[in-house]
Amino acid sequence: MTAEPVVLAAVVEEFGFAKHQAERAITHAADDDLHFRLHGEQCSIAPYIRHYPENMLSRWTDFLTTNDEKPDRNREAEFAETPATRRELIVMWDRGWAVLFATLESLGEGDSSRTVMI
Repeated sequence: MTAEPVVLAAVVEEFGFAKHQAERAITHAADDDLHFRLHGEQCSIAPYIRHYPENMLSRWTDFLTTNDEKPDRNREAEFAETPATRRELIVMWDRGWAVLFATLESLGEGDSSRTVMI
C-alpha cells in the first residue's frame, strides 16, 4: 500500500476547508455587497465567485488527459462586472466545486505518478 490514499484524503479535506471558509465569507456579505467596489479599478466579490469555479471547471475537467486551460474558457469575462444574483453566483460556484471533488474522487492508485499537462 502506498501513501496515495492518505495524501488524496488530505487534499480533499484541504479543498473542503477552503470551500467552507469562502462560503462562510460569502454568507456574511449582503446581496448588494457582492457587487460593491471601493473604486473603479477594483473587482467586487462577484467576479471572484464566478472566476474560481470557472478556473476549477477548466483545470479539473479531463484533468489527466487534456491541458488545464480549455479552449472554450474566457478568463477575462470571468472578471467582468456583470449582473448576477446571489443564487446565480452560487449555482456557478457549486458547479465548479462539484467538478473538482468528482475529479479528486475519481483518482485511483497510480494517478499521482502520472504526468499532467499544465
